[in-house]
Amino acid sequence: KNATLGARTLTITGSNPRRNGTASLYVIGPKKLDITVGQVLAARQGQQTVLVSGLAPSEPVTVSYRGNVILKDGVADADGSFSYAFNVGNKAGDHTVTVTGADPSRTGSYIFPVA
Repeated sequence: KNATLGARTLTITGSNPRRNGTASLYVIGPKKLDITVGQVLAARQGQQTVLVSGLAPSEPVTVSYRGNVILKDGVADADGSFSYAFNVGNKAGDHTVTVTGADPSRTGSYIFPVA
């Protein structure tokens, strides 16, 4: 609850002091993700790209479009960025793309028109 966010090294020591090891972990917390899209206006049946920053390195990512999960096994790159291209379909109007990180409290959405 009070851990500092970011990369941390965890050291594990067994009952024998010579039995130890280390592991790296990345502490995350709730966050509104920074999301943009590649095109301000997407053409029907065209491609749109969602661009996300502010994720943890290698953080799992889920992408939903119009309320449906379209990608559930995305992974952020080493600098915490992620992008994904998808077809917007044939329905015109304002549509929402939502990205969720490793925890449901790490999410963001972007609304864009399809014409």
